[in-house]
Amino acid sequence: MEMKRFWTFVIVIFTLTLLVDRGLSILLDHLYSRIKTGQTGGKINYYLSKSPVPPLVIMGNSRALYQVIPDSLGVQSFNLAHAGMSQIFQTGLISILTDARKMPPLILLHLEPEEFTISDNGSDIQNLKYYYGKNDLITRYISRISIFESSKFNFELYRYNGRVFTLLKNLIQSTMLFKDYNGYDPIMASPKDSLHTIYSSNTSKDIENVNLNPRQVSYLVEFINQCKKSKTKVICFTSPLYRQTKNLDIAANKLKVVLENHGIPYINFIHTPIAVLQKNPSLWKDANHLNHNGAVIESRELHQQIERIIW
Repeated sequence: MEMKRFWTFVIVIFTLTLLVDRGLSILLDHLYSRIKTGQTGGKINYYLSKSPVPPLVIMGNSRALYQVIPDSLGVQSFNLAHAGMSQIFQTGLISILTDARKMPPLILLHLEPEEFTISDNGSDIQNLKYYYGKNDLITRYISRISIFESSKFNFELYRYNGRVFTLLKNLIQSTMLFKDYNGYDPIMASPKDSLHTIYSSNTSKDIENVNLNPRQVSYLVEFINQCKKSKTKVICFTSPLYRQTKNLDIAANKLKVVLENHGIPYINFIHTPIAVLQKNPSLWKDANHLNHNGAVIESRELHQQIERIIW
């Protein structure tokens, strides 16, 4: 009798847990679909809502987000870059665009050569876990992070783990403060920029390993292949650094070979720096990121090089 009560209790608790999990996940999915700001899905939602699809989309990490001004590229453009995100995230994101039939004619993809020399478990793809079970590529990438990862998604709410308050904040901003935007997030210049730039350049570390990691490269190749299937042209670029990190040019050249093998043009500001940027620390926020004044210069140079490649 006691055992029967125990199992009845277990079944009731399990059933209630599932009901709460499914009910709250449906509510959060509804709220998520309404956000249009923020880097936890709102920016992606906003891009997917745009019609028609812009002719050019910028993708990459913070050195694309803060440094490439869409209005400077000569055609209607949208900056879909996300700060701190590596290539596996960009490849997952391109898969979302493909599924939604929102692939642009041209993508400008920022690459960090050093990123392709390291080994990690691809955890950046977790930032797209809303799409787990909805997008095959993202589901596959997340599942191979660890042997336990798939089991966590038996609970629908896991997709919002640690993000509920951010979602609510972005929902309020999207509802009350939203204005159309082009995705660019400027870093406005400040009087201390030169000091920060010189200090950070003196403390930055050289890279030791210059060999490309095949797994990291595979994410880039998958990105390229998906674009080819959609007939989307890809141009890759690497933003300048105030201090040229030792050995980075070697890794960049190896990455260039990979791109050439797939017919992808590569604009490499590590190999060919923009002179005015290298001479003026006031155009930088730190050794890795330009402020808005510097971004104007890089964006203008990108525009010129893109036109030479296309035309």
